Amino acid sequence: MASAQISVVLSGTQSITEAGQMFTFDFGAGDGVLEAISAGSLTVTALGDYSVVPPSSETMDWDIDGVASGQGFDAGAFSGPIDLFQNSVSQSFDISMADMIAITSDGSVTITIQNGSSVDFFVDQPEDFVSVSLEYRAVPTPGVAGLLGLGGLIAARRRRA
Repeated sequence: MASAQISVVLSGTQSITEAGQMFTFDFGAGDGVLEAISAGSLTVTALGDYSVVPPSSETMDWDIDGVASGQGFDAGAFSGPIDLFQNSVSQSFDISMADMIAITSDGSVTITIQNGSSVDFFVDQPEDFVSVSLEYRAVPTPGVAGLLGLGGLIAARRRRA
C-alpha cells in the first residue's frame, strides 16, 4: 500500500516598516513542517519600492536555511505599469527535491528576505508588505496519517447515509 502524500504550505506576511528591510519567517512542527519528498516552490509576493529586474538595487534576495537562495524579481513579476515608488510583484522560484529534503530534515524552516539597499520605506504607503509561501509534498507522520484516515472514514460513512 502506497503512503498518503499531503501538500504542505508554509506562509507568512510582514509589513515593510521604517525599522528595517530584513524579514525572517520561522516555521516549525507546529506550523506543519514535515520532511519533504518532492521539489518545492517558493513564492515571494510584495508591494513596495521595487523597480526593475536585477542587477537593480531595488529588488530583494531570498534564502531558505542557507541551502537554497536567489534574487528576484524578473520582468514578469510586476503587475500593472511600473511606478517609481510602489509596485506589486510576485515571483515563484523552484527548489530542487534534494534541497527541499535538506531544508526540512530538521523539522524547521527559516526563510529570509533581504530587501536591497534602495528599496525605500515611504510613510505615506503603510500597506507595503513582503509575503512568502513555500509549497512541497510530504508524507504525514503516523498521527497525522491516522487523522486523515479517520476523516476519510467519516466522509465515506456520511456519503452512505
